[in-house]
Amino acid sequence: MAEVASGADFPDAFASAARQAGITAWVVSASGRHVASSGEPLTSEEREDLAARALTWSAFPYTTRGSAGGQGRALTVVPIRTKESHPLSNWLLVCTGDHESWTEEEHEAVAELVSVSVLARSRDEERSLTTARHLEGLPRLLAAQRFDEVTALTRGTGDERAPEPDDRVNVVVSAMMLPEPRVPDLARRVVAELVADHPGAVVTGDNDALAVIPVDGPEDQARSRAEAIRAELVHRARVLDGGLLDYRLAVGLSSASRGVAELRGAAVEARHARRLAELRGGRSRVIAGAEIDSHELLLASVPEEVQTSYRERLLGPLLEYDRDHRSELVDTLEQFLSHSGSWQRCAAAMHVHVNTLRYRIGRVEELTGRDLSSLEHRVDLFLALKLRD
Repeated sequence: MAEVASGADFPDAFASAARQAGITAWVVSASGRHVASSGEPLTSEEREDLAARALTWSAFPYTTRGSAGGQGRALTVVPIRTKESHPLSNWLLVCTGDHESWTEEEHEAVAELVSVSVLARSRDEERSLTTARHLEGLPRLLAAQRFDEVTALTRGTGDERAPEPDDRVNVVVSAMMLPEPRVPDLARRVVAELVADHPGAVVTGDNDALAVIPVDGPEDQARSRAEAIRAELVHRARVLDGGLLDYRLAVGLSSASRGVAELRGAAVEARHARRLAELRGGRSRVIAGAEIDSHELLLASVPEEVQTSYRERLLGPLLEYDRDHRSELVDTLEQFLSHSGSWQRCAAAMHVHVNTLRYRIGRVEELTGRDLSSLEHRVDLFLALKLRD
Protein backbone atom coordinates (compact mmCIF):
# COMPACT_ATOMS: atom_id res chain seq x y z
CA MET A 1 0.00 0.00 0.00
CA ALA A 2 2.77 2.41 0.95
CA GLU A 3 4.71 1.68 -2.23
CA VAL A 4 1.69 2.21 -4.50
CA ALA A 5 0.68 5.34 -2.58
CA SER A 6 4.17 6.78 -3.15
CA GLY A 7 3.95 6.17 -6.90
CA ALA A 8 5.59 2.75 -7.31
CA ASP A 9 4.86 0.76 -10.46
CA PHE A 10 1.61 -1.08 -9.69
CA PRO A 11 2.26 -4.31 -11.65
CA ASP A 12 5.59 -4.77 -9.83
CA ALA A 13 4.10 -3.98 -6.41
CA PHE A 14 1.13 -6.27 -7.03
CA ALA A 15 3.29 -9.18 -8.18
CA SER A 16 5.54 -8.81 -5.15
CA ALA A 17 2.62 -8.64 -2.68
CA ALA A 18 0.80 -11.62 -4.21
CA ARG A 19 3.95 -13.77 -4.23
CA GLN A 20 4.65 -12.91 -0.57
CA ALA A 21 1.10 -13.95 0.29
CA GLY A 22 1.53 -17.19 -1.67
CA ILE A 23 -1.39 -16.33 -3.97
CA THR A 24 -1.52 -16.74 -7.74
CA ALA A 25 -3.55 -13.78 -8.92
CA TRP A 26 -4.19 -11.45 -11.83
CA VAL A 27 -5.76 -8.03 -12.33
CA VAL A 28 -7.88 -7.80 -15.49
CA SER A 29 -9.78 -4.80 -16.85
CA ALA A 30 -13.46 -4.73 -17.83
CA SER A 31 -12.55 -5.25 -21.50
CA GLY A 32 -10.13 -8.07 -20.75
CA ARG A 33 -6.83 -6.17 -20.73
CA HIS A 34 -3.93 -7.53 -18.69
CA VAL A 35 -3.15 -5.08 -15.87
CA ALA A 36 -0.98 -7.05 -13.43
CA SER A 37 -0.20 -10.60 -12.30
CA SER A 38 1.88 -12.60 -9.82
CA GLY A 39 2.79 -15.26 -12.33
CA GLU A 40 2.32 -16.23 -15.94
CA PRO A 41 -0.37 -13.94 -17.45
CA LEU A 42 -3.70 -15.41 -18.42
CA THR A 43 -4.19 -15.80 -22.16
CA SER A 44 -6.15 -13.09 -23.96
CA GLU A 45 -9.00 -15.58 -24.48
CA GLU A 46 -9.13 -16.37 -20.76
CA ARG A 47 -9.06 -12.69 -19.76
CA GLU A 48 -11.74 -11.65 -22.23
CA ASP A 49 -13.98 -14.57 -21.36
CA LEU A 50 -13.74 -13.79 -17.64
CA ALA A 51 -14.32 -10.05 -18.19
CA ALA A 52 -17.33 -10.62 -20.45
CA ARG A 53 -18.94 -13.11 -18.06
CA ALA A 54 -18.24 -10.96 -15.00
CA LEU A 55 -20.48 -8.26 -16.51
CA THR A 56 -23.42 -10.68 -16.19
CA TRP A 57 -22.79 -11.74 -12.59
CA SER A 58 -24.81 -10.09 -9.86
CA ALA A 59 -22.94 -11.29 -6.74
CA PHE A 60 -19.24 -11.42 -5.79
CA PRO A 61 -16.90 -13.05 -4.98
CA TYR A 62 -17.74 -15.46 -7.77
CA THR A 63 -15.99 -18.77 -8.45
CA THR A 64 -16.02 -20.15 -11.97
CA ARG A 65 -14.58 -23.11 -13.84
CA GLY A 66 -14.24 -23.98 -17.49
CA SER A 67 -12.53 -22.51 -20.53
CA ALA A 68 -11.52 -19.33 -18.73
CA GLY A 69 -9.87 -21.36 -16.00
CA GLY A 70 -7.75 -23.55 -18.22
CA GLN A 71 -7.71 -27.29 -17.41
CA GLY A 72 -10.85 -26.86 -15.31
CA ARG A 73 -9.14 -25.08 -12.42
CA ALA A 74 -11.27 -22.93 -10.14
CA LEU A 75 -10.87 -19.14 -10.35
CA THR A 76 -12.43 -16.66 -7.96
CA VAL A 77 -13.26 -13.19 -9.28
CA VAL A 78 -13.57 -10.10 -7.05
CA PRO A 79 -14.40 -6.63 -8.42
CA ILE A 80 -11.99 -3.78 -7.71
CA ARG A 81 -14.46 -1.02 -6.94
CA THR A 82 -13.48 2.63 -6.50
CA LYS A 83 -15.67 5.52 -5.43
CA GLU A 84 -16.61 6.25 -9.05
CA SER A 85 -16.57 2.65 -10.25
CA HIS A 86 -18.94 1.14 -12.78
CA PRO A 87 -18.90 -2.46 -14.11
CA LEU A 88 -18.06 -1.19 -17.61
CA SER A 89 -14.83 0.41 -16.40
CA ASN A 90 -13.94 -1.71 -13.33
CA TRP A 91 -10.87 -3.81 -12.80
CA LEU A 92 -11.23 -7.41 -11.60
CA LEU A 93 -9.04 -9.40 -9.22
CA VAL A 94 -8.80 -13.03 -10.31
CA CYS A 95 -7.33 -15.60 -7.90
CA THR A 96 -6.83 -19.34 -8.19
CA GLY A 97 -9.05 -21.48 -5.98
CA ASP A 98 -12.61 -21.49 -4.69
CA HIS A 99 -13.19 -18.71 -2.14
CA GLU A 100 -15.50 -20.99 -0.15
CA SER A 101 -12.56 -23.26 0.69
CA TRP A 102 -10.07 -20.48 1.52
CA THR A 103 -8.65 -20.19 5.02
CA GLU A 104 -9.19 -17.02 7.03
CA GLU A 105 -5.59 -16.05 6.28
CA GLU A 106 -6.18 -16.44 2.54
CA HIS A 107 -9.33 -14.30 2.73
CA GLU A 108 -7.35 -11.58 4.51
CA ALA A 109 -4.54 -11.72 1.97
CA VAL A 110 -6.97 -11.41 -0.94
CA ALA A 111 -8.69 -8.48 0.81
CA GLU A 112 -5.33 -6.74 1.08
CA LEU A 113 -4.62 -7.35 -2.62
CA VAL A 114 -8.02 -5.82 -3.40
CA SER A 115 -7.14 -2.77 -1.27
CA VAL A 116 -3.82 -2.29 -3.07
CA SER A 117 -5.57 -2.64 -6.43
CA VAL A 118 -8.31 -0.17 -5.45
CA LEU A 119 -5.65 2.38 -4.56
CA ALA A 120 -3.86 1.86 -7.88
CA ARG A 121 -7.13 2.06 -9.81
CA SER A 122 -8.13 5.25 -7.98
CA ARG A 123 -4.82 6.87 -8.84
CA ASP A 124 -5.21 5.80 -12.46
CA GLU A 125 -8.72 7.29 -12.61
CA GLU A 126 -7.53 10.53 -11.00
CA ARG A 127 -4.80 10.95 -13.61
CA SER A 128 -7.27 10.26 -16.41
CA LEU A 129 -9.77 12.78 -15.00
CA THR A 130 -7.07 15.43 -14.56
CA THR A 131 -6.04 15.04 -18.20
CA ALA A 132 -9.68 15.15 -19.35
CA ARG A 133 -10.29 18.39 -17.48
CA HIS A 134 -7.06 19.89 -18.82
CA LEU A 135 -8.15 19.09 -22.38
CA GLU A 136 -11.84 19.95 -22.08
CA GLY A 137 -11.38 22.97 -24.38
CA LEU A 138 -9.79 20.86 -27.14
CA PRO A 139 -12.92 20.28 -29.30
CA ARG A 140 -13.78 24.01 -29.22
CA LEU A 141 -10.23 25.05 -30.14
CA LEU A 142 -10.12 22.54 -33.02
CA ALA A 143 -13.48 23.74 -34.36
CA ALA A 144 -12.20 27.34 -34.26
CA GLN A 145 -8.92 26.27 -35.97
CA ARG A 146 -6.87 27.85 -33.17
CA PHE A 147 -4.00 25.46 -33.77
CA ASP A 148 -1.34 27.31 -31.78
CA GLU A 149 -3.52 27.01 -28.69
CA VAL A 150 -4.19 23.34 -29.45
CA THR A 151 -0.43 22.73 -29.61
CA ALA A 152 0.10 24.49 -26.29
CA LEU A 153 -2.78 22.59 -24.70
CA THR A 154 -1.69 19.14 -25.86
CA ARG A 155 2.04 19.56 -25.24
CA GLY A 156 3.05 17.57 -22.18
CA THR A 157 -0.09 15.41 -22.05
CA GLY A 158 0.07 11.66 -22.51
CA ASP A 159 3.36 9.84 -22.92
CA GLU A 160 6.40 12.06 -22.39
CA ARG A 161 8.30 10.00 -24.99
CA ALA A 162 5.78 10.86 -27.72
CA PRO A 163 6.81 13.30 -30.47
CA GLU A 164 5.79 16.95 -30.29
CA PRO A 165 2.14 17.58 -31.30
CA ASP A 166 3.10 18.98 -34.74
CA ASP A 167 5.07 15.81 -35.58
CA ARG A 168 2.66 13.18 -34.31
CA VAL A 169 0.54 10.89 -36.45
CA ASN A 170 -2.80 10.49 -34.66
CA VAL A 171 -6.08 8.64 -34.88
CA VAL A 172 -9.05 10.46 -33.35
CA VAL A 173 -11.89 8.60 -31.63
CA SER A 174 -15.36 10.05 -31.03
CA ALA A 175 -17.71 8.07 -28.77
CA MET A 176 -21.10 8.42 -27.12
CA MET A 177 -23.37 6.25 -24.99
CA LEU A 178 -27.10 6.26 -25.75
CA PRO A 179 -29.21 7.22 -23.94
CA GLU A 180 -27.03 9.53 -21.89
CA PRO A 181 -25.98 7.54 -18.79
CA ARG A 182 -27.21 8.53 -15.38
CA VAL A 183 -23.68 7.81 -14.14
CA PRO A 184 -21.59 10.96 -14.68
CA ASP A 185 -18.57 10.70 -16.98
CA LEU A 186 -19.23 7.05 -17.84
CA ALA A 187 -18.69 7.39 -21.59
CA ARG A 188 -15.28 9.00 -21.10
CA ARG A 189 -14.23 6.27 -18.66
CA VAL A 190 -15.34 3.53 -21.07
CA VAL A 191 -13.41 5.14 -23.92
CA ALA A 192 -10.36 5.50 -21.66
CA GLU A 193 -10.60 1.76 -21.02
CA LEU A 194 -10.84 0.98 -24.74
CA VAL A 195 -7.68 2.97 -25.61
CA ALA A 196 -5.70 2.22 -22.44
CA ASP A 197 -3.17 -0.02 -24.21
CA HIS A 198 -2.00 2.84 -26.43
CA PRO A 199 0.83 4.88 -24.84
CA GLY A 200 0.17 8.59 -25.01
CA ALA A 201 -3.57 8.28 -25.73
CA VAL A 202 -5.64 11.02 -24.07
CA VAL A 203 -9.42 11.25 -23.57
CA THR A 204 -11.60 14.25 -22.82
CA GLY A 205 -15.29 15.09 -22.80
CA ASP A 206 -18.15 13.58 -20.85
CA ASN A 207 -20.82 11.69 -22.77
CA ASP A 208 -19.52 13.17 -26.02
CA ALA A 209 -16.03 11.76 -25.52
CA LEU A 210 -13.03 12.54 -27.72
CA ALA A 211 -9.78 10.54 -27.70
CA VAL A 212 -6.52 11.23 -29.52
CA ILE A 213 -4.28 8.20 -30.04
CA PRO A 214 -0.66 8.74 -31.19
CA VAL A 215 0.37 6.17 -33.78
CA ASP A 216 3.94 4.88 -33.76
CA GLY A 217 6.04 3.82 -36.72
CA PRO A 218 6.70 5.08 -40.26
CA GLU A 219 4.12 7.44 -41.72
CA ASP A 220 3.65 5.32 -44.85
CA GLN A 221 2.24 2.56 -42.62
CA ALA A 222 -0.21 4.86 -40.85
CA ARG A 223 -3.27 3.57 -42.71
CA SER A 224 -2.65 -0.07 -41.75
CA ARG A 225 -1.98 0.92 -38.13
CA ALA A 226 -5.22 2.93 -38.05
CA GLU A 227 -7.08 -0.16 -39.29
CA ALA A 228 -5.42 -2.24 -36.57
CA ILE A 229 -6.66 0.26 -33.96
CA ARG A 230 -10.20 0.00 -35.35
CA ALA A 231 -10.09 -3.81 -35.22
CA GLU A 232 -8.84 -3.67 -31.63
CA LEU A 233 -11.59 -1.28 -30.52
CA VAL A 234 -14.23 -3.47 -32.18
CA HIS A 235 -12.85 -6.46 -30.28
CA ARG A 236 -12.67 -4.67 -26.91
CA ALA A 237 -16.12 -3.12 -27.27
CA ARG A 238 -17.64 -6.54 -27.93
CA VAL A 239 -16.25 -7.81 -24.62
CA LEU A 240 -18.31 -5.04 -22.96
CA ASP A 241 -21.55 -6.03 -24.73
CA GLY A 242 -22.85 -7.99 -21.74
CA GLY A 243 -22.77 -4.85 -19.60
CA LEU A 244 -24.50 -2.67 -22.21
CA LEU A 245 -28.02 -3.71 -21.26
CA ASP A 246 -29.24 -0.16 -20.62
CA TYR A 247 -27.04 1.65 -23.14
CA ARG A 248 -25.62 1.53 -26.62
CA LEU A 249 -22.00 2.45 -27.32
CA ALA A 250 -21.35 4.24 -30.63
CA VAL A 251 -17.72 4.81 -31.62
CA GLY A 252 -16.27 6.53 -34.68
CA LEU A 253 -12.60 6.62 -35.76
CA SER A 254 -10.77 8.93 -38.10
CA SER A 255 -8.13 8.05 -40.64
CA ALA A 256 -4.54 8.64 -39.57
CA SER A 257 -3.67 12.37 -39.56
CA ARG A 258 -0.37 14.15 -39.09
CA GLY A 259 0.18 17.16 -36.85
CA VAL A 260 -2.19 19.60 -35.21
CA ALA A 261 -3.42 21.19 -38.45
CA GLU A 262 -4.96 17.87 -39.61
CA LEU A 263 -6.39 17.09 -36.19
CA ARG A 264 -9.49 19.21 -36.82
CA GLY A 265 -10.44 17.28 -39.96
CA ALA A 266 -9.77 14.00 -38.16
CA ALA A 267 -12.08 15.02 -35.31
CA VAL A 268 -14.84 15.91 -37.79
CA GLU A 269 -14.41 12.58 -39.61
CA ALA A 270 -14.50 10.64 -36.33
CA ARG A 271 -17.66 12.46 -35.21
CA HIS A 272 -19.42 11.75 -38.51
CA ALA A 273 -18.42 8.09 -38.30
CA ARG A 274 -19.81 7.96 -34.75
CA ARG A 275 -23.13 9.39 -35.92
CA LEU A 276 -23.32 6.67 -38.53
CA ALA A 277 -22.54 4.12 -35.80
CA GLU A 278 -25.55 5.49 -33.90
CA LEU A 279 -27.74 4.96 -36.97
CA ARG A 280 -26.58 1.39 -37.57
CA GLY A 281 -27.56 0.13 -34.12
CA GLY A 282 -26.24 -2.75 -32.04
CA ARG A 283 -25.12 -2.71 -28.40
CA SER A 284 -21.67 -1.57 -29.49
CA ARG A 285 -20.77 -0.30 -32.93
CA VAL A 286 -17.35 0.92 -34.06
CA ILE A 287 -17.02 2.53 -37.49
CA ALA A 288 -13.98 4.11 -39.14
CA GLY A 289 -14.37 7.07 -41.47
CA ALA A 290 -12.17 5.35 -44.04
CA GLU A 291 -14.64 2.46 -44.41
CA ILE A 292 -17.73 4.64 -44.91
CA ASP A 293 -19.15 5.26 -48.37
CA SER A 294 -19.10 8.97 -49.18
CA HIS A 295 -22.90 9.30 -49.11
CA GLU A 296 -23.03 7.64 -45.68
CA LEU A 297 -20.46 10.06 -44.32
CA LEU A 298 -22.54 12.92 -45.73
CA LEU A 299 -25.75 11.60 -44.16
CA ALA A 300 -24.06 11.07 -40.80
CA SER A 301 -23.13 14.76 -40.74
CA VAL A 302 -26.76 15.87 -41.10
CA PRO A 303 -28.66 16.65 -37.86
CA GLU A 304 -31.11 13.93 -36.85
CA GLU A 305 -34.18 16.16 -37.09
CA VAL A 306 -33.25 17.08 -40.67
CA GLN A 307 -32.75 13.40 -41.53
CA THR A 308 -36.18 12.53 -40.13
CA SER A 309 -37.90 15.36 -42.00
CA TYR A 310 -36.19 14.45 -45.29
CA ARG A 311 -36.99 10.75 -44.95
CA GLU A 312 -40.64 11.34 -44.04
CA ARG A 313 -41.19 13.89 -46.81
CA LEU A 314 -39.95 11.53 -49.53
CA LEU A 315 -40.91 8.08 -48.23
CA GLY A 316 -43.87 8.93 -45.98
CA PRO A 317 -46.48 8.73 -48.79
CA LEU A 318 -45.07 5.38 -49.99
CA LEU A 319 -45.00 3.88 -46.49
CA GLU A 320 -48.57 5.01 -45.87
CA TYR A 321 -49.74 3.59 -49.22
CA ASP A 322 -48.01 0.25 -48.54
CA ARG A 323 -49.63 0.12 -45.11
CA ASP A 324 -53.13 0.86 -46.44
CA HIS A 325 -52.97 -1.32 -49.57
CA ARG A 326 -50.57 -4.08 -48.46
CA SER A 327 -48.41 -3.20 -51.45
CA GLU A 328 -44.66 -3.21 -51.92
CA LEU A 329 -43.84 0.20 -53.36
CA VAL A 330 -40.89 0.89 -51.03
CA ASP A 331 -39.33 -2.50 -51.74
CA THR A 332 -39.95 -2.02 -55.48
CA LEU A 333 -38.27 1.38 -55.40
CA GLU A 334 -35.27 -0.06 -53.56
CA GLN A 335 -34.92 -2.90 -56.09
CA PHE A 336 -35.35 -0.54 -59.04
CA LEU A 337 -32.57 1.75 -57.83
CA SER A 338 -30.27 -1.16 -56.95
CA HIS A 339 -30.59 -2.36 -60.57
CA SER A 340 -29.70 1.12 -61.87
CA GLY A 341 -33.16 1.64 -63.35
CA SER A 342 -33.03 -1.42 -65.61
CA TRP A 343 -36.61 -2.55 -66.18
CA GLN A 344 -35.73 -6.04 -67.38
CA ARG A 345 -33.16 -6.89 -64.71
CA CYS A 346 -35.28 -5.47 -61.90
CA ALA A 347 -38.44 -7.30 -63.06
CA ALA A 348 -36.51 -10.57 -63.32
CA ALA A 349 -35.01 -10.13 -59.84
CA MET A 350 -38.47 -9.45 -58.37
CA HIS A 351 -40.16 -12.23 -60.40
CA VAL A 352 -42.82 -9.87 -61.78
CA HIS A 353 -43.82 -8.83 -65.29
CA VAL A 354 -42.22 -5.67 -66.66
CA ASN A 355 -45.66 -4.07 -66.95
CA THR A 356 -46.29 -4.74 -63.25
CA LEU A 357 -42.99 -3.07 -62.44
CA ARG A 358 -43.85 -0.08 -64.66
CA TYR A 359 -47.20 0.30 -62.88
CA ARG A 360 -45.57 0.25 -59.43
CA ILE A 361 -42.85 2.75 -60.38
CA GLY A 362 -45.57 4.95 -61.86
CA ARG A 363 -47.35 4.93 -58.50
CA VAL A 364 -44.04 5.77 -56.77
CA GLU A 365 -43.55 8.77 -59.05
CA GLU A 366 -47.13 9.91 -58.55
CA LEU A 367 -46.99 9.69 -54.75
CA THR A 368 -43.52 11.23 -54.34
CA GLY A 369 -43.66 13.81 -57.11
CA ARG A 370 -40.31 12.51 -58.40
CA ASP A 371 -39.38 11.43 -61.93
CA LEU A 372 -37.29 8.26 -61.79
CA SER A 373 -35.87 8.90 -65.26
CA SER A 374 -34.05 11.86 -63.67
CA LEU A 375 -30.71 11.11 -62.02
CA GLU A 376 -31.25 13.96 -59.56
CA HIS A 377 -34.59 12.53 -58.42
CA ARG A 378 -33.14 9.02 -58.18
CA VAL A 379 -30.42 10.35 -55.88
CA ASP A 380 -33.06 12.05 -53.71
CA LEU A 381 -34.93 8.79 -53.20
CA PHE A 382 -31.74 6.74 -52.84
CA LEU A 383 -30.61 8.95 -49.92
CA ALA A 384 -34.07 8.76 -48.31
CA LEU A 385 -33.90 4.95 -48.44
CA LYS A 386 -30.42 5.01 -46.88
CA LEU A 387 -31.74 7.14 -44.04
CA ARG A 388 -34.50 4.56 -43.52
CA ASP A 389 -31.82 1.84 -43.17
